[in-house]
Amino acid sequence: MPNSPFFSFYIFRTSESFENKIESRLDDEVNKGNNSAESNSEESIKEYLLNRLKSPFGILGAILVIFFIFIAIFPQAITQYSLSETFSPSSGAWNPPSSEHPLGQTESGLDVLALIIWGIRDSIILGFEAVLIGLIGGSIFGFIAGKFNRWGYKLIMGLMIFFYIFPGIVLFMLLIYIYGPFYEMIMIMTTIGILLIPSFTRVIANAISGEINIHKISKAVMSHIPLNFAIAIIIYTAIGFLGLIPLEFVLGLENQTIQLGSIVSMGGQLLSEAPWASLWPGLTIFGIVLSFLLLHIGLQDYQPKIRVEVD
Repeated sequence: MPNSPFFSFYIFRTSESFENKIESRLDDEVNKGNNSAESNSEESIKEYLLNRLKSPFGILGAILVIFFIFIAIFPQAITQYSLSETFSPSSGAWNPPSSEHPLGQTESGLDVLALIIWGIRDSIILGFEAVLIGLIGGSIFGFIAGKFNRWGYKLIMGLMIFFYIFPGIVLFMLLIYIYGPFYEMIMIMTTIGILLIPSFTRVIANAISGEINIHKISKAVMSHIPLNFAIAIIIYTAIGFLGLIPLEFVLGLENQTIQLGSIVSMGGQLLSEAPWASLWPGLTIFGIVLSFLLLHIGLQDYQPKIRVEVD
């Protein structure tokens, strides 16, 4: 899972201890970095985006993200099946790819291509809503931590440690135990959004550093939105793959949605004889996540490497 407790806590602690070790040895380097940061803060958001998206990672990531967003907005430009037709059982269980079904069929004769297209739409919508929740929560906590630098930062980031070390999968299992397996989509969306709050909190708090600069904060947030988008989709598809979202929910019988992670899990029932039922949805999940990660890398500021010897 993306929020493994030991790994997240290790990164959280080691990053702070390393900063403390080198703080006294970076006077000249920090002054240069501050001058560079000041010049970057004067750069408009439009110039920032244009300059960052000139990198190969940024260009490729932006193209792929736009492609998946286009599919999410216009799903029937790719598939002839409507959402209701997509999860309607038909003949041809586990049939291989054909002219009528280019990517094959699943157990109930469902068209794999249609499942993927509507699954992309579902993932993009969920990712957008979860990131929005995480951004709103992160803005509130990040403002407090950044504005009240000494005690505020320690208090808020100390609170965020709980989210870093608490496994997200446990939180989902707890909610299922409380609300049952059919808890609404809004609960899933809200839970994933809460798990994204610590990431946005840290980014915004570091961008404020006692002084509110809207351009600086906007640039910091922009580069991390794709990263958190990818994390949200990973979490969402993982809980579907693990069966924490029941099949009735997945195939639209309850909420008119198609969940890619559960489709991969369902196709795994006959993986050796009908690999297309899970292979193509799995590659689609990989492609969506990769596109947002590439965009995140492309939006990163270039920082020259500084050699520092630490005892």
